[in-house]
Amino acid sequence: MRVISLLAAVLFLGNWQVKAQESFHLVADKSSAEVDGTSTLHDWNMKTTDLKCAAVMEMDGTVVNNIENVAFSCPAKSLKSHESSMMDKKAYKAIKSDKHPEILFTSDKVENLESNGNEFSGDLVGKLQLVGVTKTIKIPFKGKVTDASHAVVNGSFKLKMSEYGIEQVTAMLGAIKTGDDLTIKYNFELGK
Repeated sequence: MRVISLLAAVLFLGNWQVKAQESFHLVADKSSAEVDGTSTLHDWNMKTTDLKCAAVMEMDGTVVNNIENVAFSCPAKSLKSHESSMMDKKAYKAIKSDKHPEILFTSDKVENLESNGNEFSGDLVGKLQLVGVTKTIKIPFKGKVTDASHAVVNGSFKLKMSEYGIEQVTAMLGAIKTGDDLTIKYNFELGK
């Protein structure tokens, strides 16, 4: 009986150690986020590398079994266009960056999580706070555990500026006007 109890304890502890929750944080110099939009003149893009992100992943070796407590933030004024500082200033005004300097996301749950070896995918459901408006959104992701302490995660999702009360940016007395649709793309490297 003692042998069976000892064996059960060893097996239990062995399983507990293999399936561990690990905290991951953004590797800033290897991560970025972009916003793509349209206008009556041409498409536009703004990008930032000034990001913070943290997540807890339950892992069995390199297999991801669960993801929780995802938190993301970036300063609104860290988004920069390749076009001009004039566009940046108009964008900052539209997203009310002086009054709401941070863009924030916190996860509530993960849906459709699939793991295949060291690759994983799914949808994060959580709250995005932009220009002082908070809405629940779904963010699809794909990822890969690259080694025991790193993972790369990327994806894209769409938003409408009007859903957050963001006024369309105009130039040349309204002759040029941004479209309502935005595509947000992200590529994050996370490390323990």
